[in-house]
Amino acid sequence: PQVIVLSQANARENYKMIGAVQMLPGTKSPQVSTEEGGTAAVAPTDKDGLAYSPQQSLDLLSGYLTSGKNAKTVAKNTFAEQIHAFQKEQQSTNKDAKITFSRAIDKGSIRTLRTADGGAVVFGYLRNLMRSVPAETGAVVELSPEFAALAGKDSTTKGVDVTYAEAVFVQVPPSGAGNKVSLIGVAQELVGAKLK
Repeated sequence: PQVIVLSQANARENYKMIGAVQMLPGTKSPQVSTEEGGTAAVAPTDKDGLAYSPQQSLDLLSGYLTSGKNAKTVAKNTFAEQIHAFQKEQQSTNKDAKITFSRAIDKGSIRTLRTADGGAVVFGYLRNLMRSVPAETGAVVELSPEFAALAGKDSTTKGVDVTYAEAVFVQVPPSGAGNKVSLIGVAQELVGAKLK
């Protein structure tokens, strides 16, 4: 199952696809409001009736994916498990490189709708930056074939920044519910590799 996000600038414009994500195993899409007049949109920083604002929920998820922090507020999921395993493997197997990970929210990508339970569903893009620099002066960082194809070289003595785009679809609980932010769907894509 997929979640496809469409946006319409006004009633006369065609819909544009903003993003599409695969739903994670075992997840269900929350019900949106069926009241007359449709489902209300929520501004990125609006926390009214929600445990976290849409932007806060993506911040929490971003931290959880990057370092495992925010485990008290973000539910476990298979994508995070895969990401943590990948990051750990990259850091442990590349002895000649010091590898760090960081994420940032594309704030212009955030789209949010209220759900029937008083919570919300949030779509947005995270930029995942994997930075590899030589562990010591003179060390060579070898690039995988896919990174080399984007960077133009298969090794570097200065380092490389590899960027992934992560489209995420999360459920935010209503305030007072005591539930965690849940990742429902995700799509990850390698978008760039730039030598330093």
